[in-house]
Amino acid sequence: MNPLLGAEPPSAVPPEELAARLASRLCHDLIGPANAILLGLALAAEADGAETRREALDAAVAGARRLTGLLEFSRVAYGVGEEAFATDRLGALAKAIFADLRPRLEWAVETPAMAAVAGRCLLNLVQIAAGAVAVGGVVRACAGREGARTVVSVEAIGDRAELHPEVLGGLAGKPLADGLASRWAHASYLHALVRGARGEVVAKVVEASVLFEVVLPSCR
Repeated sequence: MNPLLGAEPPSAVPPEELAARLASRLCHDLIGPANAILLGLALAAEADGAETRREALDAAVAGARRLTGLLEFSRVAYGVGEEAFATDRLGALAKAIFADLRPRLEWAVETPAMAAVAGRCLLNLVQIAAGAVAVGGVVRACAGREGARTVVSVEAIGDRAELHPEVLGGLAGKPLADGLASRWAHASYLHALVRGARGEVVAKVVEASVLFEVVLPSCR
């Protein structure tokens, strides 16, 4: 039983709606750095001086770096396959996207490797938690085994930490009501991922923080 979400019924979200919303979310995330590349190259082509041209090319390179980081992150976070992930790799993917975010990432995952579904849950939780402290704060990521269970825990810490209603609804597998569809789609995908693994997701609001936790049974 999820103390915040309550009992989780079968998802009421049509798969095609979730796929469309998630695709829209990914396009939204990727269009920013893609535009930065195009703008930088356009400015470089029109630059009168070497210094201006260098600055424009630097902006294009920064956009390309950000775009690559998002693509690599998304390929793992929303991917398929059953291979285990080295946590060093997962940490590198998470740190790459946090380079352009206001919150700071604290990576406290000590286990050397994680099963595929646990690794994907971790990356998705990290990104959802970043949205809970979008104006600034700390996102602390932890993961490990408790008996036969794998526990993935991510805490968003900040004076303005917030658990948005659309995130709460998505985590419970409910259709989008009000709020940002991009937040809902991400949370709804995590719900589907956890439910498919017969796990549970917990969201707790405490003073100045939001704790997200996924518990997966017999996840090796």
